[in-house]
Amino acid sequence: MWKKWTAMALLVALLLAGCGGNQVSPPPGDQISAAEDLVNTQAASLLNDAIGAFDDVLPAELAPQATGTELPPLTLAYNGEERVLIGGPWRPPFPWPLPNGADDLNGKPLFITIKTRSGPRPKAHVAKLQKNDLQEWEVVWYGERGAPPEVRPATVEQTGQFADTTGAKVIIKFSYKPPDEVDIIIIICKRCDAQDILSSSRIHVMVPLPQNLQGREVSNTASPDMQGFVSKFTDICCGKPKPFPPNWPPTILFRNDISVVAVPYDNPRVREAQTIEDLIDQDVGFVYLRKKPFPIGTTTDCGPNGVWCPPNEDPFYNLRIVRQGGRIYVQFTKLSDPSGVVATLPAEVILEGDSVRDIGITDNVDSPNESTLEIKLPKIGIIVKIEIRIDR
Repeated sequence: MWKKWTAMALLVALLLAGCGGNQVSPPPGDQISAAEDLVNTQAASLLNDAIGAFDDVLPAELAPQATGTELPPLTLAYNGEERVLIGGPWRPPFPWPLPNGADDLNGKPLFITIKTRSGPRPKAHVAKLQKNDLQEWEVVWYGERGAPPEVRPATVEQTGQFADTTGAKVIIKFSYKPPDEVDIIIIICKRCDAQDILSSSRIHVMVPLPQNLQGREVSNTASPDMQGFVSKFTDICCGKPKPFPPNWPPTILFRNDISVVAVPYDNPRVREAQTIEDLIDQDVGFVYLRKKPFPIGTTTDCGPNGVWCPPNEDPFYNLRIVRQGGRIYVQFTKLSDPSGVVATLPAEVILEGDSVRDIGITDNVDSPNESTLEIKLPKIGIIVKIEIRIDR
């Protein structure tokens, strides 16, 4: 009898193993990517519901737009307390005829922003770009239902030739410069490959967020679950050796072409720094950096600039501030190999006296594949250019 039960137990164990009882976990990079994809899906759903909340402001023709299978262009920034979500107040594709110049955007709603802290229901604003009677660009922000809109000046740049847009496509990138500027870059391209994008016509619109206008509540959808992502990220990253203890929470930036998570260290030398020189050769934090080819692609760039690898890698990098030839650089080394320098990028480093955390990204109309990443850690601000590989 004993042998019979032993045999049955072995059989059950084998069946359980075959059914997932002994299943191997996905690679760390895949787990983080899946957690990020979930947050982005939640963000897209929130933007979609926010469009419906402004049915008295937005043109009726925006409502029936199809969502498609891809996520809409969006940017989500999180500093540990506050979420800033930016997207278009439409469902892709771009709902109007392709612009032949910036004047074709006059009167068009271009931004929907949702800025929330943990807890309360998300509240949204919608911005319409227009020219005033003096032919100056301005943005009209709409928020709380029934409240008068807030008008603020806007900056509009354009480059390239807009003569013939027959057969062209539109590519959208949203960006955010903390604490109060949102941007959109609109690229009109035909082949949309590397050379074509760099020579295509482009429009860049920069507007400040509203200052005194309450947002409109989006009642059907909660804010993206950033804490769920942080928990998964913490589980995966904490086992890797680091020169100093992490100083939580992280700052997070998700965009269609790049994902960044930055965690400062509790480094006593940084805490006590009085000048920039006190920061030289100091490890200030680590980042998770994942880049996706712009405007679309499946490969993942695991390095700060042009270091490509499979998407299941876990691209964690130590950040060290160094000086070379009289200039300040940020040096990236893999946490798994502190002696191996992956990239050394010129950077602007600012010593600040507060513990503010923030993260943002801005685009350059002259170099749409080079984005400026701004990371504010306690006492330090780092501004560095990150190249997004153009790939089709």
